[in-house]
Amino acid sequence: MAKCDKERLYSIDGFSLFTSNRKNRIGGGVAVYVCNNLAVTELCSYTNQQVSTYWFLMQQPGSTPIIFCTAYIPPALPKKKSDDTLEHIISTLAKSVKKHKSAKIFLCGDFNDFDTSEMTNLFPLEQIVTFPTREDRKLDLIFTDVEEYIATGCIKEPPILTNDHCAITMPATNRILQPKYQSVIKRMITPQSKIAITQELAGTNWDCIYKENNVDKKAELLRTKICDIYNKHCPEQKVRAPCWKANHHISAN
Repeated sequence: MAKCDKERLYSIDGFSLFTSNRKNRIGGGVAVYVCNNLAVTELCSYTNQQVSTYWFLMQQPGSTPIIFCTAYIPPALPKKKSDDTLEHIISTLAKSVKKHKSAKIFLCGDFNDFDTSEMTNLFPLEQIVTFPTREDRKLDLIFTDVEEYIATGCIKEPPILTNDHCAITMPATNRILQPKYQSVIKRMITPQSKIAITQELAGTNWDCIYKENNVDKKAELLRTKICDIYNKHCPEQKVRAPCWKANHHISAN
């Protein structure tokens, strides 16, 4: 996004400044400084000025890519706006992870009183800020699925200039190496396949099961019928998937 003249006053040598300002408002929005030795791509199609999120794909040479998002979520959002914000974050994470399968995730910002539990339920993210960030409240959060940063956590620093939120730093860790890949068998489940399965189940003639008197045979007929429909619309496929560690779970969804 193009910089305005005032934003040039905040330039720092060796870093690129990216800003996403909220529309129809003086002040507000989010800003990110990115070190110039990182390859960075703005995911502009995901960035949402209405809820103040800014999405990037970043990569250091020889390292795995990172999906990075910074967010500002105002306090006491009306339910509709809160639901829209949650839907935006979850759907963007899902699309990003699907497109960049080897990427790791960093999601950070001022979340105020926003309920983030559904995000951590749906994605393998850990929130690593363990201390209050404004007076006695923990408003500024960092979510990641990078084990090294989950283990080291982050550090509370004094506020910068007139800001009344504390600053947060994360200790440097080894670069996140690119993963090896392995072939796995998985089913590609899509919204369309779910609809097709539902429609076929609803239109199936179950008379053969109703007429069967033996309970075990009824169960076997039912299992066979459902499996046939499932295999028809969601067949198993061999795909390449990143293999981070031997004990990492690779989702089949």
